[in-house]
Amino acid sequence: MKAGVTEKFLEQMFAPDRRSGFYMGNFELAARRGKFSVLGVYWPRAKEAVLPAPTLF
Repeated sequence: MKAGVTEKFLEQMFAPDRRSGFYMGNFELAARRGKFSVLGVYWPRAKEAVLPAPTLF
């Protein structure tokens, strides 16, 4: 199973021809809002990806 997950992430999702990114989220409880979790991953092909706009952070 580890080999399958490793292959999926390294060879498909984070391949050199991809522009991978994460969907991030924080916790509902105020005490935990400084911690973020990865909710999902997206990995469009680099030639089809639109670069994000600059942000303040």
